[in-house]
Order: sequence, then structure tokens, then C-alpha cells
Amino acid sequence: MDRRQSTRVDILLDIRLDFGVRRYRHFANNLSLSGLYVKGFYEQKAGDVCVIDLKQAKSREAGAIRAVCSAVRVNETGMALKFISMKIDSFLLLQTVVASFADDPELLGGESLKDISFTQEDGLIMYENTLPLINYSFPLA
Repeated sequence: MDRRQSTRVDILLDIRLDFGVRRYRHFANNLSLSGLYVKGFYEQKAGDVCVIDLKQAKSREAGAIRAVCSAVRVNETGMALKFISMKIDSFLLLQTVVASFADDPELLGGESLKDISFTQEDGLIMYENTLPLINYSFPLA
């Protein structure tokens, strides 16, 4: 039985990860409204925070999802990341991408309201499961 709470889609994505000291460029192929899994080898540990830029692998369009993430699990095959925050335009693009590739896009409406809290003052979407990190300064510009 799949215990995942969010709809996952398989789509090849180009991802750049910036952990400050270390930067990586890889491909991801497992995306949801709450996070993603990136294959590869990483010298990171669970809890490490990064800024990601994510776009469709062969897309010539400028649209990219920029978000702050936290490593949830790191093993020899890759790393699972959960979203902490992103600008509203990135979130809308994320919703569009996931809905476009989901088997049942209608399920996404309930998912987006279940785990996400919107903060109006700075134009960011903050995920409720990471509220202790709200005061952390994230470079999303």
C-alpha cells in the first residue's frame, strides 16, 4: 500500500540544488505538491536546507519553479526533498505541472489546501509542516 499523502507524477525534470557550500545539478523524475525525489549521490544529510530551480528537462520555456526545500531522506541512490516555501507564481506553476501529468488531477484540489498555509505579507507560500523555519532568511528572488 502506498502511504504517500500527495499525488506523485513521473516527469523528467532538470534540477539545480544550492546548499550554500555545495551545489548540484541533476535530474528528478518524481514530483508532488509537497516535494520531490532526486536521484544521484549527495554529500548532504536529512535536515539540510537548499534552494532549488526546477524545470522540464527539454523545455525551452523560461518558466522554472524556485523553492526552498529541506532534505528528508538521503541514501545511496538519491535524496527526498520537501518544500518549505516558494513564491506564489512558482506554486501555481508547480500545480499546473503536477495536474498536467497526474492520473487524476481532481485529487490535487484537496491536497493543496490540506498542507499549505499562505502568507500574504511577503508573497510566499509556506508549508505548515515546516513552520519553525519561517524566520529563516531564504533567497528566493
